[in-house]
Amino acid sequence: MKKLKSDIADPLSSEEMPDYLLNDSRTFEQYMDESPSIEDLRQIAYFEHKSALIELHLLFWTAHLNSGTGQLLITESAAWQISKSSTRRIGRARFQYWSDKIKAIILADDQVKVPNNRVTYEMCFNYVTEKIRQLRVQLTKYRTELKQRKEQLNTYFTAAIDEKIKSFVEEYGMTLRRILIESKIVVIKCDYYDELFKSNFDYENAYAHQLKLFEKICQSKLNKETARMEVDLLKQRVVHQHYSDLFLAFRIPEPPALLTLQDRDVRLRLQYRYNE
Repeated sequence: MKKLKSDIADPLSSEEMPDYLLNDSRTFEQYMDESPSIEDLRQIAYFEHKSALIELHLLFWTAHLNSGTGQLLITESAAWQISKSSTRRIGRARFQYWSDKIKAIILADDQVKVPNNRVTYEMCFNYVTEKIRQLRVQLTKYRTELKQRKEQLNTYFTAAIDEKIKSFVEEYGMTLRRILIESKIVVIKCDYYDELFKSNFDYENAYAHQLKLFEKICQSKLNKETARMEVDLLKQRVVHQHYSDLFLAFRIPEPPALLTLQDRDVRLRLQYRYNE
């Protein structure tokens, strides 16, 4: 099997400040109204960002774990539990499914030895639980650091400032990432239930036309969920692009008085400052 790389970046692979929080962008300063403790607040926003990002990745890896251990039938809402009655009726063991995607991630990891490229249940379980353990350890570290930095600002750090920072991080740093990861979680769940339904059909010796109808229904549901996620992502991009275009198109009218200045050097210097 050809080795594939995961298309979700590991949140533990980098400690760099995200672009939207960098000094160069000035976005954070403007959002926080040029606070005198802006650098302290920037660090708080950084740890809020890292914590929120890890929480998202925990949802992703937990979805894989629930699929592989058969917990999705227990953790999901009634909308996802159409097959529960049939599974209970035929008295079968809890259905467990590790997707090809998670197996591809394991095969692509140079730190994991996979004999004959055959990924077993134990390999999947150990790999995913270790990922979750690492993320939880790092999340605890970030939350502790976050708490300490807030306490250092004492009475200056109010609930209003806290909420403002969280809103900023969600809007500029998490929205698109959330849509991306949530769409992948939907795929994990769809794959799980597809395999569960197929297993039930095979168990009950379904007819060929029933299998074709079932596959068509499953594909339609997957297409619907995928389209919904793509629309949400597109909406977010349109909003961001809209404001970017407005900013680029915005132009302050040139002061008429500039044209009346007789001194050419003075006029050019002022013209240059206006253009800047």
